[in-house]
Amino acid sequence: MLPAGTDGHLPARGPVATAINPAEFGERLRSFLDRQRPDLSTVAVAVADKTRLCGYPQFLPVLVAELLAAGATLANIT
Repeated sequence: MLPAGTDGHLPARGPVATAINPAEFGERLRSFLDRQRPDLSTVAVAVADKTRLCGYPQFLPVLVAELLAAGATLANIT
């Protein structure tokens, strides 16, 4: 139940604390993609709704860039 007087949204708690920064995420993802060589002909990216603060503005561009560098195409990423 939300606190009385709210407009139906939970209050923001400030910046998202992450255990990994975007550069390290990109390096680890690149290493994984190089080792595993997954089929990237169809890529699905699942994201949480807006109530989850997940650092998407910092991490999604890195994810997409690394997928493209590994052989995926924008047309095949959903």
